[in-house]
Amino acid sequence: MKQLAQLRERMDDIKARGFEVVVVVAQARDAVRAWLEKNPHPFPILSDETRETIKAYGVYHALGFDAFRIARPAVVLVAKSGEVRFRAVASTQFGWLRGDALVAEMGRV
Repeated sequence: MKQLAQLRERMDDIKARGFEVVVVVAQARDAVRAWLEKNPHPFPILSDETRETIKAYGVYHALGFDAFRIARPAVVLVAKSGEVRFRAVASTQFGWLRGDALVAEMGRV
């Protein structure tokens, strides 16, 4: 996945700005676990089988030409207090906030 590779490549920049990365995917836990065994990453990737988390963050996409019951690619910067400080949600499954743009946004938060 291109998005995960971009996050992995920018981990030093992200951590230098005091942020942590947590990825949430709307996929079955067993499938995520099997994929991670073959593709380890330096940040947690969590499974949201019930879609509760993606709905809470407003990135759930029930139905579209490119998706069915999944999350739109999104970046949400959450302060330690729990306050959402920044949110970018792609308009399609193929959109994504590039790693350099994400790091720049972190500098503004």
